[in-house]
Amino acid sequence: FATVVGAVKEGRKIYQNILKIIEFLLGTSFAELFAIALITCIFRDHTFFTPVLLLWINFVSDTFVGLALGFEKADDDIMKDKPIKTSGNLFKGKVGFNIFCSAIFVSIILIALYVILTYVFNVQSEFVTTVCFLYLVFTELFHSYNLKSDTQSLFNGNPFDNKALNYGFLISALLTVIVVLLPVAPIQSAFGTMMIDWW
Repeated sequence: FATVVGAVKEGRKIYQNILKIIEFLLGTSFAELFAIALITCIFRDHTFFTPVLLLWINFVSDTFVGLALGFEKADDDIMKDKPIKTSGNLFKGKVGFNIFCSAIFVSIILIALYVILTYVFNVQSEFVTTVCFLYLVFTELFHSYNLKSDTQSLFNGNPFDNKALNYGFLISALLTVIVVLLPVAPIQSAFGTMMIDWW
């Protein structure tokens, strides 16, 4: 009997972690889609994110932490959940709602940041792209910790107990900062960014 219980718990943990990965990847992708579509339609005379920048966000920044969510431990109360129906919809209930809310929240701030920097402070487009790029990447990286548990607060336990997620966060953050700070003209031209003078 203990073996059956352990197998059910492991299966539920795997299912939960798959949902976390889906929620993370779709939430971040929809946020990019909403922001880029609106900015492109409304402000047609401006270039927002270059194709290379979008590929970097989706394949470098998101991949490490997205995969790391698959190594999350099971919630303490996972066995109290109702049995999962084989005919159930993945996006029914919290998952679909969370994807929609996170995408809207992130995209609204991204659009506001773009508009303020471009039309209020009137800074050059490369600076706007760089700041928006950093905002989007680090928002997504921090959001991955928000998805550690669907029922408990991040601070109820140890928020850094998933070593894979910690390493994924550090690798993605370090690579992103290097790209922004690296004073190599071809890289900056391909990404549409510029080196920011912080001091």
